[in-house]
Amino acid sequence: MAKVRFVEAATDRIPLSDGDWIEVKRDLNTGDQKKLEAAGLKPPTRVGGVGGVGGEIITPIDWEIYEIHRAAVFLTDWSFRGLDDKPFPLNNRDGQVSIDALKALDPETFDEINKAIFAHVIKRAAEKNGQRVVMPDSQMPREQISTPSASPDSVQT
Repeated sequence: MAKVRFVEAATDRIPLSDGDWIEVKRDLNTGDQKKLEAAGLKPPTRVGGVGGVGGEIITPIDWEIYEIHRAAVFLTDWSFRGLDDKPFPLNNRDGQVSIDALKALDPETFDEINKAIFAHVIKRAAEKNGQRVVMPDSQMPREQISTPSASPDSVQT
């Protein structure tokens, strides 16, 4: 049988605290991957050197934008309820994940989502490589990522 070169549109449900859950894409397709790779990138800038000569050119990252867009790319559903105790919609009227909904979350909830997605990405990369990964709950994603090209979201298998 020939190699399958398309991403299956599968999702995984990840439990969160207090009985809540998020549903995330099992794997990203090329369109989602490229969107994520560009998220949060600032214009290249030169560090070091003298008078604009020498030094190193780096591409800084706006972590707020990157983390919110990573959540938007991966999330497909959640169990969250609004202040009126009705299900709080994840998607906007166009059917896209609402960046405004993500920004409206309390910081602790967004951090929990961020950690869960990060752990999911690491786990999937390990599964694709036939490995098993155990991550401590206290591990913060941004400590592990220096650039999008080095992030677990861009792991190629």
